[in-house]
Amino acid sequence: GCGNIGKEIALFLQHSSFFHLKYVHDLVPLDGFIKWLWLPGNVQAVSFADLVEKSELIIEAASKEAVEKLLQQNLKNKKVLILSTGGLLGKKHDHLDIIIPSGAVAGIDALKAVAGQIDTIRLITTKSPQSLQGAPYIINQGIDLRGIKEKKTIFSGSVQDVIRGFPSNVNVAVTISLAVKKDVTVEVVV
Repeated sequence: GCGNIGKEIALFLQHSSFFHLKYVHDLVPLDGFIKWLWLPGNVQAVSFADLVEKSELIIEAASKEAVEKLLQQNLKNKKVLILSTGGLLGKKHDHLDIIIPSGAVAGIDALKAVAGQIDTIRLITTKSPQSLQGAPYIINQGIDLRGIKEKKTIFSGSVQDVIRGFPSNVNVAVTISLAVKKDVTVEVVV
């Protein structure tokens, strides 16, 4: 994915002496993205299949659907960094070399260290009404986000349910769940 996060990753990679950005893929044309890069001549827009085949490290910065598609590929001898961790829920991936960055969870290493001692986890995530526009749960429940003027809990449930209802907004919950190997109860507050 070559959206906002993909652009930041591309900038980092282009200034890195350890990594070389060679290939990019997105569902939209990438001519403008490649021209925008610091060293555009060294980067190619390729098909999804070519990206997987030619890359040593694949960095996903797109969506849970992209992760699901990626998991269907032959990833033997590949490293894969997943940002949209919601795509990993319920999918077999133990045999793959997958890297899950801590992202917005500053204490992820501490959570991993005490994972066997944790009985329950509850995450309360507060989102702006604008960030939830178009989320499946909002649409299905007919929630008018414009009408919410004070903090209001609009969802409470398991990490599996929240990722279905808010696939672009709650990857932190999935990251925590994967780190501690337990379900997380999630409350979404607007």
